[in-house]
Amino acid sequence: ADSAQARFGSSNDLRLYHNGTHSYVTGHNTGNLYVGTTHANNLIFMTADAGRWSIQSSSGYAFLPEVDNSYDIGHPSYRVRNIYTGDLHLSNKDSSNDVDGTWGSFTIQEGAEDLFLINKRNGKKYKFNLTEVS
Repeated sequence: ADSAQARFGSSNDLRLYHNGTHSYVTGHNTGNLYVGTTHANNLIFMTADAGRWSIQSSSGYAFLPEVDNSYDIGHPSYRVRNIYTGDLHLSNKDSSNDVDGTWGSFTIQEGAEDLFLINKRNGKKYKFNLTEVS
Protein backbone atom coordinates (compact mmCIF):
# COMPACT_ATOMS: atom_id res chain seq x y z
CA ALA A 1 0.00 0.00 0.00
CA ASP A 2 1.14 3.60 -0.59
CA SER A 3 3.18 5.05 2.29
CA ALA A 4 3.65 1.60 3.85
CA GLN A 5 7.29 1.06 4.71
CA ALA A 6 9.51 -1.99 4.65
CA ARG A 7 11.86 -1.41 7.59
CA PHE A 8 15.09 -3.22 8.33
CA GLY A 9 17.51 -3.15 11.25
CA SER A 10 16.98 -3.30 15.00
CA SER A 11 15.90 0.37 15.05
CA ASN A 12 14.18 0.32 11.64
CA ASP A 13 17.27 2.06 10.26
CA LEU A 14 16.73 1.23 6.58
CA ARG A 15 13.41 2.09 4.99
CA LEU A 16 11.98 1.30 1.56
CA TYR A 17 8.65 2.81 0.57
CA HIS A 18 6.45 4.55 -2.01
CA ASN A 19 4.31 7.50 -0.91
CA GLY A 20 1.85 7.38 -3.82
CA THR A 21 3.99 9.68 -5.96
CA HIS A 22 7.68 8.95 -5.32
CA SER A 23 9.77 5.94 -4.27
CA TYR A 24 12.37 6.12 -1.50
CA VAL A 25 15.25 4.15 0.00
CA THR A 26 16.39 5.96 3.15
CA GLY A 27 18.75 5.48 6.05
CA HIS A 28 17.03 6.68 9.21
CA ASN A 29 19.06 8.09 12.14
CA THR A 30 22.01 5.86 11.42
CA GLY A 31 25.40 5.86 9.66
CA ASN A 32 26.06 6.24 5.96
CA LEU A 33 23.71 4.78 3.34
CA TYR A 34 25.70 2.69 0.86
CA VAL A 35 24.21 1.85 -2.53
CA GLY A 36 26.27 -0.35 -4.79
CA THR A 37 27.36 -3.80 -5.77
CA THR A 38 29.51 -6.32 -3.94
CA HIS A 39 30.87 -7.80 -7.16
CA ALA A 40 32.77 -6.54 -10.22
CA ASN A 41 29.74 -5.23 -12.13
CA ASN A 42 28.97 -1.56 -12.73
CA LEU A 43 26.39 0.53 -10.89
CA ILE A 44 23.98 2.06 -13.42
CA PHE A 45 21.72 5.07 -12.82
CA MET A 46 18.69 4.96 -15.08
CA THR A 47 15.55 6.89 -15.98
CA ALA A 48 12.75 6.04 -18.43
CA ASP A 49 14.07 2.46 -18.49
CA ALA A 50 17.39 3.57 -20.02
CA GLY A 51 20.86 3.73 -18.49
CA ARG A 52 22.08 7.34 -18.12
CA TRP A 53 25.24 7.26 -15.97
CA SER A 54 27.40 4.47 -14.59
CA ILE A 55 30.01 4.01 -11.94
CA GLN A 56 32.50 1.61 -13.48
CA SER A 57 34.14 -1.04 -11.36
CA SER A 58 37.07 -2.03 -13.57
CA SER A 59 38.13 0.91 -15.73
CA GLY A 60 40.28 3.88 -14.77
CA TYR A 61 37.28 6.07 -15.62
CA ALA A 62 34.90 5.78 -12.68
CA PHE A 63 31.87 7.97 -13.55
CA LEU A 64 30.72 7.76 -17.17
CA PRO A 65 27.67 8.60 -19.26
CA GLU A 66 26.09 5.49 -20.75
CA VAL A 67 25.84 7.16 -24.20
CA ASP A 68 28.54 9.33 -25.78
CA ASN A 69 27.92 13.08 -26.11
CA SER A 70 24.28 12.93 -24.95
CA TYR A 71 23.96 14.14 -21.33
CA ASP A 72 24.87 17.37 -19.57
CA ILE A 73 25.90 17.98 -15.99
CA GLY A 74 23.89 20.91 -14.71
CA HIS A 75 21.40 23.10 -16.56
CA PRO A 76 21.37 26.79 -17.61
CA SER A 77 19.08 27.47 -14.63
CA TYR A 78 20.53 24.81 -12.26
CA ARG A 79 24.28 24.93 -12.49
CA VAL A 80 26.98 23.01 -10.67
CA ARG A 81 28.63 25.47 -8.28
CA ASN A 82 32.28 24.39 -8.52
CA ILE A 83 34.26 21.65 -10.21
CA TYR A 84 37.42 20.52 -8.41
CA THR A 85 39.82 18.71 -10.67
CA GLY A 86 43.51 18.05 -11.15
CA ASP A 87 43.74 19.00 -14.82
CA LEU A 88 40.82 20.02 -17.02
CA HIS A 89 40.66 17.95 -20.21
CA LEU A 90 38.48 19.33 -22.98
CA SER A 91 37.66 17.68 -26.30
CA ASN A 92 34.94 17.98 -28.90
CA LYS A 93 36.19 15.02 -30.97
CA ASP A 94 33.61 13.61 -33.41
CA SER A 95 31.91 17.03 -33.59
CA SER A 96 32.98 20.52 -34.65
CA ASN A 97 33.15 24.01 -33.20
CA ASP A 98 31.09 27.02 -34.32
CA VAL A 99 34.12 29.12 -35.36
CA ASP A 100 36.05 27.15 -37.98
CA GLY A 101 34.29 23.77 -38.06
CA THR A 102 37.23 21.81 -36.65
CA TRP A 103 37.56 19.82 -33.45
CA GLY A 104 40.08 20.21 -30.67
CA SER A 105 41.53 18.50 -27.67
CA PHE A 106 43.09 20.63 -24.93
CA THR A 107 44.20 20.35 -21.32
CA ILE A 108 44.31 23.28 -18.89
CA GLN A 109 46.91 22.90 -16.13
CA GLU A 110 47.81 25.06 -13.14
CA GLY A 111 51.31 26.22 -12.32
CA ALA A 112 52.41 27.97 -9.15
CA GLU A 113 51.42 31.36 -10.55
CA ASP A 114 50.29 30.64 -14.11
CA LEU A 115 47.74 28.72 -16.15
CA PHE A 116 48.82 26.64 -19.12
CA LEU A 117 46.95 25.33 -22.15
CA ILE A 118 48.23 22.21 -23.92
CA ASN A 119 46.99 21.35 -27.42
CA LYS A 120 46.71 17.55 -27.26
CA ARG A 121 46.46 17.27 -31.08
CA ASN A 122 49.75 18.99 -31.96
CA GLY A 123 51.58 19.10 -28.60
CA LYS A 124 51.93 22.90 -28.52
CA LYS A 125 51.89 24.54 -25.10
CA TYR A 126 50.67 28.02 -24.21
CA LYS A 127 50.72 30.20 -21.11
CA PHE A 128 47.64 32.31 -20.38
CA ASN A 129 48.37 36.03 -20.09
CA LEU A 130 46.76 36.95 -16.80
CA THR A 131 46.14 40.44 -15.47
CA GLU A 132 45.78 40.90 -11.72
CA VAL A 133 42.58 42.64 -10.66
CA SER A 134 41.53 43.72 -7.20
